[in-house]
Amino acid sequence: MFYVFRITNKCNYNCIFCNVYEEIEINKRIKHFFTNNFLKLLTNIKKQKLLEWISISWWEPLLELKKVIQLTKLLNSLNIKNIELEVQTNWYFLNKQTFEMLVKKYNIKKFFISFHHHEKTTYERITQIKWSYEKILLNLKEIDKLLNNLDKDIEITLAPVFTKQTYKDIPNYFKFIYNNFKNFKKINLSFCMPIWRWKNFSLNLSDYLSLKEKNWLEEWFNKGFQIYNPYAWLPLCSLQWYRYLEYTHDYQIFISKKKKKDPQKYYPFFCKNCKFKKICSWIWKL
Repeated sequence: MFYVFRITNKCNYNCIFCNVYEEIEINKRIKHFFTNNFLKLLTNIKKQKLLEWISISWWEPLLELKKVIQLTKLLNSLNIKNIELEVQTNWYFLNKQTFEMLVKKYNIKKFFISFHHHEKTTYERITQIKWSYEKILLNLKEIDKLLNNLDKDIEITLAPVFTKQTYKDIPNYFKFIYNNFKNFKKINLSFCMPIWRWKNFSLNLSDYLSLKEKNWLEEWFNKGFQIYNPYAWLPLCSLQWYRYLEYTHDYQIFISKKKKKDPQKYYPFFCKNCKFKKICSWIWKL
């Protein structure tokens, strides 16, 4: 179980598929949270013994580095044990110095990085920020090198969001990460859903069908990667996810016995006789 702190409504990127500007109400709640409920909520979290980690997120939390530090100080002052902190970031502001400070001084062990594409032109087309690729790559390489010398068990998860236009680049994305970094072995594969600004970039039925026979994951699992199929997911038949059920959001929900029918999803014709039908969450309505 984890809790997400959304500490800002600002971002230095304007990713083409990002939904942050659609969620005006969240902007209001974030402001209210930091003026009224911050310490109260942290105190309540202390009582939730099932909580495993807290994720500091949305939209780019390192634009509000002081708030990140404020949050970690309060957690430490409350002596909340056995809860790990995670920062979700696009990595633009996470240089070597900031990373070392967050890890060594504030004991943050998890980082969730939205690195959407391995190729410069496509990456900057997605982020809509020129020269962002070089800065991100430099930060990633510096911290990959730094991880070789840190005693702490730091967990880095790359979290690309693939679109209808980029999903065929998945094999080359893995190859790039494997060839350029030693310590980035966790990847969270997300895909645009047909909601909000994602609508123009979501996969359609023919895309799902084209992925049914693709076995792009086996090579990288064999090379030591941990790959996850989260809520912004593919059905279990795509990329043969049924072979790696323990790494899928669908399976975790199924074994927790909390699965409910999602009104935004449906069974297409090819699901009719699938033996994983009770586990899979189907595909998004297009």
